[in-house]
Amino acid sequence: MTSTVKDFNFPFVPYKIQQDFMTGLYEVIEKGQIGIFESPTGTGKTLSLLCGALTWLCDHEDKVKEDLREKLRDLQQKIDQEEKNSASSNDWIDSQYATIRLKEDLMSQRQILDKILEYEKKIEGIRARKIKEIREKKKWRTSERKKPEEEMENPEESLPSTEEDFLIEENEGEEEEPVEQNPPEKHRNTKIFFCSRTHSQLSQVVEEVKRTKFAENLRVVSLGSRQNFCINKEVRNLKSVALINEKCLDLQRNRSKVTSAEDGKVLKRKKGKGCEFLKESAIETLRDTALSEIVDIEDIVELGRIEKGCPYYANRAAISDAQLILLPYQMIFHKRTREQTGIDLRDSVIIVDEAHNLLDTVSSIHCAEIFLDQLREVHSQLTAYRDKYMKRFSTKNLLKLNQLIFVAIRLIKMIPEAPKISHRIILTHELMSEGEFFNINLYELLTFCENTRLAQKIQGFSVNLSGKIAESSEPPKSATQMLLEKLETEEQKKKRGKKPMTVQEQIEDTVEIKKNSPSVIRLFLGFLECLTEDIADGRILLTWDPKPRIKYLLLKPDAHFADILKDCRALIVAGGTMQPTNELTEQLFSRQTSRIKEYFFDHVVAEDSVLPIVVSRGPTGKPLHLNFATRSSKESLNAIGMSLQNICNVVPAGIVVFLGSYDYLDTVFQHLEQSGMLERIRGRKKVFKEPRQGARIERVLNDYSDAVTRGGGAIMFSVVGGKLSEGLNFSDDLGRCVVVVGLPYPNKTNPELLEKMKHCDAVLRAGAGNEYYENICMKAVNQCIGRAVRHINDYASVILLDERYATEKTSKKLPGWIRRSLKEAPNFGMVQAFLVKFFREKRAKPLRD
Repeated sequence: MTSTVKDFNFPFVPYKIQQDFMTGLYEVIEKGQIGIFESPTGTGKTLSLLCGALTWLCDHEDKVKEDLREKLRDLQQKIDQEEKNSASSNDWIDSQYATIRLKEDLMSQRQILDKILEYEKKIEGIRARKIKEIREKKKWRTSERKKPEEEMENPEESLPSTEEDFLIEENEGEEEEPVEQNPPEKHRNTKIFFCSRTHSQLSQVVEEVKRTKFAENLRVVSLGSRQNFCINKEVRNLKSVALINEKCLDLQRNRSKVTSAEDGKVLKRKKGKGCEFLKESAIETLRDTALSEIVDIEDIVELGRIEKGCPYYANRAAISDAQLILLPYQMIFHKRTREQTGIDLRDSVIIVDEAHNLLDTVSSIHCAEIFLDQLREVHSQLTAYRDKYMKRFSTKNLLKLNQLIFVAIRLIKMIPEAPKISHRIILTHELMSEGEFFNINLYELLTFCENTRLAQKIQGFSVNLSGKIAESSEPPKSATQMLLEKLETEEQKKKRGKKPMTVQEQIEDTVEIKKNSPSVIRLFLGFLECLTEDIADGRILLTWDPKPRIKYLLLKPDAHFADILKDCRALIVAGGTMQPTNELTEQLFSRQTSRIKEYFFDHVVAEDSVLPIVVSRGPTGKPLHLNFATRSSKESLNAIGMSLQNICNVVPAGIVVFLGSYDYLDTVFQHLEQSGMLERIRGRKKVFKEPRQGARIERVLNDYSDAVTRGGGAIMFSVVGGKLSEGLNFSDDLGRCVVVVGLPYPNKTNPELLEKMKHCDAVLRAGAGNEYYENICMKAVNQCIGRAVRHINDYASVILLDERYATEKTSKKLPGWIRRSLKEAPNFGMVQAFLVKFFREKRAKPLRD
């Protein structure tokens, strides 16, 4: 008996692994499980995630209504039967009581169904109204985009600009009593939250959704930061995300401004100017548009300009009615951000794409660090601010400021300038005890700072103070002088070079930089917020390498993930390289292990479309063991250069070489140039090198692509963990060969890594720390390997340049589609023979359908 194959409305006939992927995904969601899915890059993973999840969502919505209707029919039949029985029953009271209870249940279920039907009618009404408007506006949207933008306003007004604006009002720090309200309960539709690392990846997801049949009626909303959505020129001109957030909230509050004061008492206020785009009617129009047509961030921003409404708040308003919500990691993994955005995870489905580094990502989101020079600047700004308004603060507010100054002083003293050791690791309570501020309620202090917008006021105060001094011929004094000395950044020091800057030049430069620089007060408060976490897996790192700093480390983030797992119906984590999965199960899902289900899928390409080779010996016949101690020796560098030179002689089109770090890339590149090998490689292929600066990546990639497509071939020297090792595709001729030089283990002397390994050994089991260390390396290698072979007709060779890849301990952590055809060449001559045969056969083989 054959089982029926589920139709997932895939845009084309799915491959078997895609069908199996969607089937497993559907089952995980239906059963409310945690699914870990590994599917190699190039196998249509994102489209499979979308079709599988959206098929379940449609089925679920239909099933909920059908189950309610079935229950109503059953209840009505029971009521009819009970009423018949009651006529002939001797126990009339019990019979009537049973009938009443059945009718109450019937009414309750009918109300639920009515709410669902009413909700669907509302959504249909929104779509009907908007579709006609959208079609009309599309005709002239293009011409609107071509209109030149007005000059951006001067960001000087982005911060409080007058002395009265900087002052904390007497009752400003007090929390308002919440007003108890009981709004009528509305239908809450089931949502799918689709998360990825970057906005560009989420934009690609939008395009994938548009390819499916679900796009016709699906309500999709993309979320992001204000920086991505803001259309207010005054706000958008700010370079700091934190400043953009503060200015937006400031305009939203439309706070009143003090225009007259005497002896610290406010005599007159003037209503402040709010944001021109914060119009309820325009925001509602944008929200309805977002729910009526699938639009990405760029589209909704353009519509916002046309409608004169805020795209950021329009998309937030659309969250409650959306079915598919696309958002970056930070917005869903950080509880406070979720709450501020209005994200409700109850009964929802969460899909995390590109989840190979999920554990480290969640940990890093909940870490915070601050440098010694920043702490000193915090102290200088707080002190100058307090001294300026000392007589005008209320006793309570002055106490809070003094507490902040005291904590800053104590943290500064915790980081001596001439330490006897390179670093210290202590617990949170030990920091507060040694720092002697354990008796200060940090939560109350942070609430005070948030309610008074202290960070924004002090930022404005420091800029305003610098500007006033720039207009004066007198030099700064006392706390003000200290503040200005601390404000000089590394950027300014490099700018002036050997020529000393005058006091006037330094002040003027400081004013310009500080206007658009992140506030050190915000960094300080962010660090204090971490200290309020009641988590035993947190540590404090005090280190002096390369600069004195203090950092909060989260070693095991499962406590932060517990709320997510508790609220959501199902969680899906997917990636091209998820193995080994024990890290996720032990450190992120340890409280829900019974719900975990794992799926591992092969590649769509045939086994003979990939040629992975372990190169254990170089062209001279000597073993290749490129560990940290030997990889920079002349012998090793010669072996690497000769290997690459020979590979270039037999591999057509594009070759991508991955090395362990930018410094090691520079070392190899310099040796190749000095030895003349690079010139010989250039005789076969055009040579490119991954730049450290991210802004130059796109241009280098375009030049590399042009060199390959013109037929001459090219070789790209890249870095493991760099921009080219994740998220970029070297398909077809762009990546006919991927070479990974050595095993890119992280620096084992790093104190953060050492503490993490120590913690794994203590909390999990002996040896878990070393396993974590090895997994970091192998996941990075697997990401590099996945840059090539991106579709069913693609083919490539993978060269692993180190004898350690041949050991079972290492090879078993390679992807399954690599292990199945992995070869170890006994000598380098065999490497060339394998490559020549492979590419000759590929050129002669017809394409697959």
